[in-house]
Amino acid sequence: MSEPSGPPTGPAGPLWADGTTLLVTGGGAGIGAALCRAFTAAGGQVISLGRTPAALPGGDKGSANGVPTVRSHHVDLGDPDALDAVLDDLECSGTPVRYVVNNASLRAPQALADADRHHWRETFEVNLFAPMEICRRIGARLPEGGAIVNVTSGAARHLSPGTAAYAASQAALEAASAVLGRELAARGVRVNTLAPGPTGTPGLRRAVERGHSLDEAGLAGRIPLGRLGQADEIAAAIMFLLSPAAGFVTGQVLAANGGL
Repeated sequence: MSEPSGPPTGPAGPLWADGTTLLVTGGGAGIGAALCRAFTAAGGQVISLGRTPAALPGGDKGSANGVPTVRSHHVDLGDPDALDAVLDDLECSGTPVRYVVNNASLRAPQALADADRHHWRETFEVNLFAPMEICRRIGARLPEGGAIVNVTSGAARHLSPGTAAYAASQAALEAASAVLGRELAARGVRVNTLAPGPTGTPGLRRAVERGHSLDEAGLAGRIPLGRLGQADEIAAAIMFLLSPAAGFVTGQVLAANGGL
């Protein structure tokens, strides 16, 4: 196999993403927004797919050589036809995507006795089918040296009542990612999974408000490091998996969970 094109392997410099493009889902808030900030700070450009527009702090989307640093495409990842239309547009545009991060997810707690087929389908559509379709259509065409990170959660291992569909979708995404890592390895494209622990994000705060999660103090008390993760910390772990510093890492699940 030839040496990867583009950014060199080895330790990642501060601008290792210079001139490259990242496709991310869920870039409008929380971990996704932190990743957009980190990737553009490393010199790259971002295409964000999701319901919430992604932007740099203060709403400034910036520009590089006249091209917006962050471009958002509004799409409901639970709608296969809408996702297909956006992916069609991206393929026609010829944008040379080098990195993919599937970050968006749907967590709607439901007791197993009340979780009908619609609940399971809705959860899997966003958490498994959409990421795999993006990997199939965009990720499978990444250049040598490209990388994919699929973001799951500790729910695949730390099981809680009411999360059967969510936990199953996360476990399925981790398994599919490991297989995809094997399939794309011969082309020099790496695939890894990042499984964050409890993280202080708007999504967690909404879950607390709805009674679907312990409050932040209660969650922090269960974590060996004694606190919640921060979105910037999780984004940094994703950046590592994308970067040349992780050039020999593929098919793995990295847990960033404070020791859980």
